[in-house]
Amino acid sequence: MKGKILLLTAISIQIFFLAFTEESKAHAPHDVISDIYISPEFETNKVLLSVIRGILLRSTDEGKTWKKIVQGLPSSYRLNELDSSPKDSNTIYLSSEGNGIYKSVDYGLSWKNTSRNLQDKKIGTIKASPTSSQEVIASGQAGGVYITTDGGGSWKQVISEKIKINAIEFFEEKVLLGGQDGRLHILKNNRKDTETVEIKGGCQISSIAANKNSSASPLLFLGTNNCGLFYSNTDLSSFQKAEDKFLDEPIKSIQFSPDFSVDSKIYLSTTGKGAFCFIKDEENWEECSNGLTKDKQAEKYKEPHFTKLAISPSFSKDRTIFLEGFNGLFKSENAGESWSEVDTLSPEIIVGLDVSPNYKNDSTAAVSTYLGGAYLTNNSGMDWSPINNGILSFARLFEKDQIERIFSIKFSPNYIKDRTIFSSSWWDFLRFKSSNKIWVRVPGKKENIAVTIDFSPDYDEDQTLYTGSDRGHIFKSQDGGKNFSKVKSFKGEISSLSISPSFKSNRKILAIVNNKLHETSDAGKSWKEVNFFSELFVRSAEILTDSSSGIKSIVATNEGIYSQSTSEESWEKFSDENVDQYIEALAVSPNFKNDEILLVSVSGKGLFKSNNGGEIFYEVGRELIKNNHLLSNFSSSSNVTSQPIKFSPTFSEDNTVYGYSDKSTFRSVDGGETWEEVGVPKLNKNKFLLYTTMSFRKYILYFLAAFLVIIFITIKARKRSISENHKAS
Repeated sequence: MKGKILLLTAISIQIFFLAFTEESKAHAPHDVISDIYISPEFETNKVLLSVIRGILLRSTDEGKTWKKIVQGLPSSYRLNELDSSPKDSNTIYLSSEGNGIYKSVDYGLSWKNTSRNLQDKKIGTIKASPTSSQEVIASGQAGGVYITTDGGGSWKQVISEKIKINAIEFFEEKVLLGGQDGRLHILKNNRKDTETVEIKGGCQISSIAANKNSSASPLLFLGTNNCGLFYSNTDLSSFQKAEDKFLDEPIKSIQFSPDFSVDSKIYLSTTGKGAFCFIKDEENWEECSNGLTKDKQAEKYKEPHFTKLAISPSFSKDRTIFLEGFNGLFKSENAGESWSEVDTLSPEIIVGLDVSPNYKNDSTAAVSTYLGGAYLTNNSGMDWSPINNGILSFARLFEKDQIERIFSIKFSPNYIKDRTIFSSSWWDFLRFKSSNKIWVRVPGKKENIAVTIDFSPDYDEDQTLYTGSDRGHIFKSQDGGKNFSKVKSFKGEISSLSISPSFKSNRKILAIVNNKLHETSDAGKSWKEVNFFSELFVRSAEILTDSSSGIKSIVATNEGIYSQSTSEESWEKFSDENVDQYIEALAVSPNFKNDEILLVSVSGKGLFKSNNGGEIFYEVGRELIKNNHLLSNFSSSSNVTSQPIKFSPTFSEDNTVYGYSDKSTFRSVDGGETWEEVGVPKLNKNKFLLYTTMSFRKYILYFLAAFLVIIFITIKARKRSISENHKAS
């Protein structure tokens, strides 16, 4: 009988978890590392640069902390690869998928485009000469090879044939180019002549490693995507096939140990198994992937689990190697014997910001963070307190890290009376009551309700709000976010909603769907795409109140800002060259009808302000961009659901504007002219107080009820057994 009780209890617990645990959705994509650069002076300056999600991060403490680099780097195209010459570690080159090549002369703190005469602006692999920072070789993603000998001042094409080059290596007086066509292309005679060596028909060369520090063989390794590993012990005219251990997956990089003449070690990485180590004396490759981790989303996105290796220039002392992966950046400090993940994206990255409608009296603002919850200040940012009670779903309670991904955060327009703040997680809509300091969840029934939120201008009367989801759904609530009905389903992510200030009469809403602009004039019953923007990348859109400038709508794009007047349906571009490029953020003064103030964050350039409805812009907050702060979302690749610049709703009286950049929150009290940083505290998981949440209490009640039923059934069974035994006796 005791065994039966234990069995029933175990079954009930299992049923409990199956019944009430939500589906968990990991952040997608992961912290995908596409390149890692180690300073030639790493031993002393500890500088690392990393390209992650197509943006550039910089570390000055061996990767313990990272900062996004924005000065001189527009977000219009993803960034790809980094390289520098050991002869000049100050100078670094960076390739991009559409803006050509950038150059930094201050260890990667600021950048300038250096793409003169570069015919193909989609650049993949880039390599600087080991003997001069003035010579750089770059390959176009569509084929072709380019060279500069004056530090990027001008470029010329040295191979016009449309061959995709995957790997570049300087070797002796030559440059070796590994082609997708299975041939090794060799530039010689001062890069004037080219010869080719056929490796094997159909083999795609993916990596090259030359032995530059020892006269011992092997002289050269070639890794391929589909044929394994090749090597040469003599010259470049012939290559032999190495062992077949690597035939089943692409080889992404090969690296000779900087101390090869002493330790005879070679390192290699493959897309699925990770790292391999070769000790020449033992003539054997061994898998050295202890501690490396994978994520199943790599297969979903058809991405490699692991890519390139990078070895510390001071390897003989620090024994440090880095490995790029889909699941993050990995580091070994014992020459590859074991690996640990290096955090590149901080949980405290700001993803949402709002200012209280009663800011002039309560000095209150709120932020939401990437994986660190939400915070509130009641003294203009001097102090911030976590407001995370109830923010963690029951499903997350039993996960190792106990964290919840949340998105934009919004004060109720009627906050003075209802004391409510809104946000959302992957699956649930969230309402926070300042009175009881707890988040209440509105379950999305495995369908995301909101990553972006906007309110009816008559919210106090109609309690109406609209939300957009990352799965393309627009929802409507007419009871203050307690219940929702689906209004429209698009194919793609809803990143922004803007409800007209005259919504009661014109019923107009603008929505950004997959970076395209859509509009409705009947409160969401029917929608149409605004075809004018079909070739542009729409960043934000606002419907305005009437002003002396006559502007009724304003749209920020990857090619500048457009406005629509009250008298015409056509769109006109702002002519000021300061804002004639990729716009990261656009904010409109709540008193625009009278002051016509706009604040615009321009990618790579900084913050600009207009006092006349967009006719003229001038730079403000210069100290921000100089310190690599741009008021913008961390990444524009996915789930961009909040505007990074927010005017105080009482701006006409307090002249206050808030903004965020990376992990920092900023405040201006002079209309955006100057800014000061106001911090946000570190994540404190103990503040989640999960047991106080209503949803958690509900699950506890379910469990207790199930347990009591089991006890009741067990007691009855026990009595029946005793009764039957008495009868039998």
